[in-house]
Amino acid sequence: MAFSYSFVISLRRLIVATREMPRLLIFSLAVVSLSAAAQTAVETPRTIRVVMDNAYAPYVFRSDEGQLQGILIDQWQAWEKKTGIKVEIHSMDWDDALRRMRAGEFDVIDCVVDTAERRDYLDFTPAYAMVEASIFFHKDISGIADIESLQGFPVGVKTGDQHIDRLRENGVTTVIRFANNREVIEAARQHKINVFVVDAPSALYLLNRLGIESEFRHSSPIFRDGLRRAVRKGDANLLRTVAKGFADIPRDELKQIDEKWLGRTIYGYRRYLSYVGYATAVAILLIAGLVGWNHTLRRAILQRTAALAESELRFRQIAESIREVFWMTTPTMDELLYASPAYEKIWGQSLEILRQRPRSFMEAISTGNREHAAGVPVRKPEQGFEAERRVVRPDGSERWIRVRGSPVKDQSGMVYRIAGVVEDITERKLGGDALRRSAEELKALSRRLVDLQESERRQLARELHDRIGQSLTALRINLAILQTALGSPAIGAIRSRVDDSAALLESMLDTIENVLSELRPPMLDDQGLAAALEWYATSFSTRTGIEVAVRASTPTVRPSPQVEIALFRIAQEALNNVAKHARARRVEITLEHANGECVMSVQDDGIGLAGEQQDTSNKPRPGLGMITMRERSQAVGGRFDAWALPGRGTRLTVRVPY
Repeated sequence: MAFSYSFVISLRRLIVATREMPRLLIFSLAVVSLSAAAQTAVETPRTIRVVMDNAYAPYVFRSDEGQLQGILIDQWQAWEKKTGIKVEIHSMDWDDALRRMRAGEFDVIDCVVDTAERRDYLDFTPAYAMVEASIFFHKDISGIADIESLQGFPVGVKTGDQHIDRLRENGVTTVIRFANNREVIEAARQHKINVFVVDAPSALYLLNRLGIESEFRHSSPIFRDGLRRAVRKGDANLLRTVAKGFADIPRDELKQIDEKWLGRTIYGYRRYLSYVGYATAVAILLIAGLVGWNHTLRRAILQRTAALAESELRFRQIAESIREVFWMTTPTMDELLYASPAYEKIWGQSLEILRQRPRSFMEAISTGNREHAAGVPVRKPEQGFEAERRVVRPDGSERWIRVRGSPVKDQSGMVYRIAGVVEDITERKLGGDALRRSAEELKALSRRLVDLQESERRQLARELHDRIGQSLTALRINLAILQTALGSPAIGAIRSRVDDSAALLESMLDTIENVLSELRPPMLDDQGLAAALEWYATSFSTRTGIEVAVRASTPTVRPSPQVEIALFRIAQEALNNVAKHARARRVEITLEHANGECVMSVQDDGIGLAGEQQDTSNKPRPGLGMITMRERSQAVGGRFDAWALPGRGTRLTVRVPY
């Protein structure tokens, strides 16, 4: 345009200088100037900037060294040689390529699909390749055949891909976007997505490159599009230049580029005919070698047979030397294939009977277990099983066995044998039963001892209150009368003795009252557990100086006396442990009733269980107290737990149903 402008200025000067010249000459010069300006305006550019995807194999992708390569790279190099126009190729994530092309940063965009939305800002060449897109999904997923079956699945796609709008039009709304196809496949490898829609050539290349092609399946093609090149809207001159440049590249050269990246076609008859002569010669050599090979094969078979027989002999020797029964049956267990001699010792019958009636071993299993024992391997042969069963021998004696079985599969994965081991666990079973009975007896004995102890305490408290307490009360009254009668100064010494005796009597009454409360708090029977805990907390605080707070809810149904006295004794023992070991300043007792369960917790702010264990003083350990509290809770059917708190302190919790 600058050239045109200067040329017009010169023309005007020329007109002024030559007004005497004929008008025809002036008109000719004007026409020449306009023609030159038009040629300058449509002059072909010397360099074009081309943008394309960065992960779209085999058309364009990067090598391990980061260099761009692929069909499009080689085609543009051929175009550059054919047209003499320099090509600057830029590759980037597809969404960025579309955005920057629309912003005018590039002249041409390659491997683009014609859509209605893109026609607003691009003009397209004819399609130079057709690509198909399929649904790729993990091999563990079934039922995906078309777009409709994708509904409800999160689907991975490349950002900017035309497939996104088509999926949404078909009701697929859960779309997970990735910057490029490489990130889509990498996310699938890491199981971040299990379903994705990608053009087949790129997807298959990346799946094979990562070695995960066997982990995925794909549907029939759901989209088929033509790859094109495009320029900015209205740039018809550049569009013609691009199209003509590729049209001028010889077809053989384009074919060589495709074969370089896609591989060569395997031709049928022509290729095989070239090998007929070789095949004939090889056949003659093969026939000549078959005799020797057959001889070698027979010898190898005989050697393998001998080795198999030796291996079977070793197996039988091992199976017959162990105490457990090794057995093997068909998958339905209707035919016994093998049982080791230890069977006779456990079942009390001969192997000959077992071979004649393979299911006779089931007849010895007690009636209650027989149906379940027979059904486990038959219903689920692909799963192993393990069970304990009771066997009744022909002489009426019983043995306990543990049966373990596992499926044996062939090369196709089908179960064709059930093999297992039977172990005699009679002594272990009886020992365990005896141990459990002993534990139950010890628990019952402990409960009985606690009941007897509480009964003795109640009886002793009643005797102290009814006999000694009443006698001491009467003695106090008599001393009070004597104090009144001995009022004269003459008998002051006698009165002093009487006053001293009265003081000793008061102290004795207080001591007996404390002993009575310790033996059996009277308010526990009259007012309940909460009142007894409040009383004992006050007494404990007065005696030790440790603050004790009691928070108790009122139950709708009062627990049984056995539960109340057990919880009260546990609280007593817990507070005694606090006073002896915890070095605490405050204790909180919580008593709650909910869902038929009484829950009591005792929490202090002392040194905690770990601190108690590290104490190296000669003070008695709290271990016995813990055992006592746990036994008391178990005696009434409860559960006892103790925790060291994260800061400092200990929490004891007792849960007792009532």
